[in-house]
Amino acid sequence: MSTMKSTRPIAWSIFWKFFISSFPAGIAVGFVFGFIVSLIGTIAGVPQNINLSISQIGGFVLGTVSSFLLFNFFLARAIGKQIGDKRLELVDSSAFEERT
Repeated sequence: MSTMKSTRPIAWSIFWKFFISSFPAGIAVGFVFGFIVSLIGTIAGVPQNINLSISQIGGFVLGTVSSFLLFNFFLARAIGKQIGDKRLELVDSSAFEERT
């Protein structure tokens, strides 16, 4: 059984990479989405308050999605990699099932 102390190096390895990359990615995705929505909305004559709401909500959703995809990327890279004296592995649960 794992303890928090024994999994900390793996968690830290994933967390710091994710933390450092998720802010710039979220800001970039939100900026690009907001710019495109505002540009299209302005050209189409959408009122400013609706345009702002759409760009904020869409930027939040896309920022959250990009954050999840970054976390998934770093988690996938950590699986099977030696970190300190530990290694994170995915094991098929059928290997642990009791056979009769």
